[in-house]
Amino acid sequence: MITLEHIYRTERETLKFRLLALVIVGIGLYFKRDGLDIWPIIFLLLAYMVYAMSLGPFLIPWFKRIQAIYGMILLDAIVVNLGLYLAGGVRSYIFVLLPLLVIYYSMFFGYTSSLISATVFSSGYVITAVLKGDYISQTPYIAFQVIFLYMAALLSGYLSRRRLQEMKEKEAFQEALHLENQARNLLDIARRLSSSRDVELILDQIVKDTTRLFKVGGCLISLYDTDKITLVTKAGSLNPDEMKVSSLEELTLPGAENSGNLTLGAIDLAG
Repeated sequence: MITLEHIYRTERETLKFRLLALVIVGIGLYFKRDGLDIWPIIFLLLAYMVYAMSLGPFLIPWFKRIQAIYGMILLDAIVVNLGLYLAGGVRSYIFVLLPLLVIYYSMFFGYTSSLISATVFSSGYVITAVLKGDYISQTPYIAFQVIFLYMAALLSGYLSRRRLQEMKEKEAFQEALHLENQARNLLDIARRLSSSRDVELILDQIVKDTTRLFKVGGCLISLYDTDKITLVTKAGSLNPDEMKVSSLEELTLPGAENSGNLTLGAIDLAG
């Protein structure tokens, strides 16, 4: 199952490559700026770089649902096609960012995200051509680029689907291995407990094993004394200083003094 953690990890692993692509495109435009007002384009690229670097540490942690990826696709389509418009039209070097972004988005949901991104980017590309007046004169070129985007989407979607399947198989294997280790630990505990006749030793062993297996800060085993209406602690790994009670030996159940029935209450632990 795809999670926000998967999205964050994918974004972090690909950040350097995406920034490198932006730098290369910016350098190419700067040295091939014949007749272009280059500074608005450079500013747009720099703003997009800031956005890309902010995704991992700031924006993705605020995502509530994985479907936020589709909002990212739309934003990228707007920015890149705006860059195409400013850079002179559909034959600009900025176009190289579109197939790279298609490949990038395929890593999230495989075919689904790659085909959706190819469709959104192609639509923006055609709209840019119409606004620049290039649609009629550049129709064959535009058609070829759109087909190229979908080919990139299909290939990257196939490879990403295999990658996602391998990730799921690896996670399933690790979960099975974890459960097997837990089962072995529980079996070992049961064997050691069954070989002991000393109740206090058994309770102490349960406390130690529970703390170790479940990685908790401490464990407390208490028995209910019906005469004193208290919990009498028999074993524990908690320090009395860590609890808001004066002793580990006797814990009076809240409300039990005025009731004939056992009343359960939460023990307030500091920290």
